[in-house]
Amino acid sequence: MKKGEKLLDVGCGKGLFSKLAMPYFKSVAGIDVSEQALLGLDALGIKTYAVDLDKDLMPLENETFNSLVCLDVIEHVLEPEKFVRECARVLANGGQIIISTPNIRYLKHLLVLGFCGRFPRTSSDISRYDGGHLHYFTISDIEKILLLCGFKIVATNGVIPSPYLAFLRPFKKLWFIKEFFSAGFIIEAVKSGVR
Repeated sequence: MKKGEKLLDVGCGKGLFSKLAMPYFKSVAGIDVSEQALLGLDALGIKTYAVDLDKDLMPLENETFNSLVCLDVIEHVLEPEKFVRECARVLANGGQIIISTPNIRYLKHLLVLGFCGRFPRTSSDISRYDGGHLHYFTISDIEKILLLCGFKIVATNGVIPSPYLAFLRPFKKLWFIKEFFSAGFIIEAVKSGVR
C-alpha cells in the first residue's frame, strides 16, 4: 500500500490494520457493522462509522479517500458488485483499493469438495457457519467485479499462510501458485472511472 492522504478501512473491526496504517496517512477512517468493535478508535484519531453495508450507503462524500482497504470483507456482503461500486464512489479518481478474500480455487478446498463431497471451510471463525461467509470467489471473479466498477488491476498476489507451503511464497505472483496454492489473494486496483 502506498503512503497517502486519506485511508478508509472498510470492515475495520477493532482497527488492527487502521492502527498500523496511521503513521503512513494524514487521516484514517474505519467502517464496521459492529459498534462494539469501533469503541475506542475515535480516541486514537481514527474516525469511525458504524454501517451495515448490506442496508446502507457509507455516510461519506463522493471521492473523499485516496486509499481504501477491504480485508476479508467482500465475502460477507450480500451484493459484492454493489459493495465495490460504493467503495468506488467514496474513492477519488486514481485512488487505490486493496481487496483480500479467501480463494475457493485453493487446491485444499478443491480436494475437500471433490473427494469429501462437502463444501470447504474458508474461515477459522467458528462462531457462525464458515465465519459468516456468503460468497466464495476466485481471483477472476474479483478482478471482473473491479473492472465492471471502473477499476484497473495493478497487482494480484496469493496469500500462502501454510508453513508447509512456505517454500512457494517467493512465487506467489505466478499464475499457477496464485490460483491453486494460495489460501487467499490480495488484489490492488486503481480507480479509473466509475461505470
